[in-house]
Formats: sequence, structure tokens, C-alpha cells
Amino acid sequence: MGARGLFPEVLRQEAEGIPDRYREAQGNLQTSLALLGDEEMLSQIASEVDGFPYYWDYVPLEAVRKLKYIGGKSAVGILIGALGDLKGMEREGEKALEQCIEPSIYSGLHRTPEQEEYVRKVCDRDRYFGHVRDLNGLLMRTLAAMVKDPPLSADARATPDNFQKWKDWWAQNKDHAVVVLQRPARSFE
Repeated sequence: MGARGLFPEVLRQEAEGIPDRYREAQGNLQTSLALLGDEEMLSQIASEVDGFPYYWDYVPLEAVRKLKYIGGKSAVGILIGALGDLKGMEREGEKALEQCIEPSIYSGLHRTPEQEEYVRKVCDRDRYFGHVRDLNGLLMRTLAAMVKDPPLSADARATPDNFQKWKDWWAQNKDHAVVVLQRPARSFE
């Protein structure tokens, strides 16, 4: 896309800032075809966002970056549609969190409030729940940058109420919402 410097908030989690060139070339091709109107490519990018896989460190940064670059109402609609629990992953995270914090002989049957808080923080950080929350926060920040006069600021918390505010706003405004171009307008002639 030739615009890595435009998206530091999306790329900040890449390991040591070194991109995967194969993934980047494939993503550039997908993005270019989607910009030209290829619905299949746009659909593939959309599946990268809400097809959240079941392993720890995957967050679809590239898919969010592609959609931000593509822009337009379709991209905004995809991102808003992805807000929430990402195919049940939030519920999975909540179950894992409850299992993790449940008192046991390993973590102490009668923990102090301080120990309880520590265990909750460790379990939250180490389970899907934290990853889902991080992704939803990224989606909300990206959406706030993509539309003029968003319903929430970029620093709004990723909560179910805020997801619903975005979805309600989109349902009412998708026909006349103004999408802000996220890529430089330049000629390659």
C-alpha cells in the first residue's frame, strides 16, 4: 500500500516493526483489487477481521490496516459489523477467565483481596478476553478516524454499550455518513 507510515496505531504491535514481506505483498494485492471494486477480495479482507482464530497472539492488524486504506462505506460497515464478541470469542474468554480465577489448591483456596486482584489481572492478561478487548479497541479507534463526526471519540472504551452506539449510529447514518480518506491522494504518472 506504500503507506506504512500513515498507520502507526495499527502497526504498533508488529514484532520489532519488521513487516512480513510475503503477507504485505499479498495484502497489497488484495487491497488494490478491493479498491478497484473486486468484491471477493473485500470479502477475504472482511473474513480476516471477524474470523478471529483460536490462538493467542493473532490480532488482525493487517486486515484493519487494509480496510482503513481502502476506506469507503463498505470498509466502515465491515469494521462496525466486527465490533463485539468476534464469533463468541468474548464468551470463551469469560469462561477461561472464570476457570482461571476460581480458587484452587494451586492458587490458594482462601486468597486475600490483594491476591484475588493479582490473580484476576494475570488471568485477564493471559486469556482471549484481553485480546478480544484489544481488537475491539483498535476497531473503535480506527472507525473514529475513518468517519467525519463519529458517534464516539477515538479514546472511547471498548464496551458493549459503545459497540451498540456505533451500530445504531451506522444504521441511521450509513447512507449519508462522510468517510475520511486515509491515504494520500497522489498520481503515479
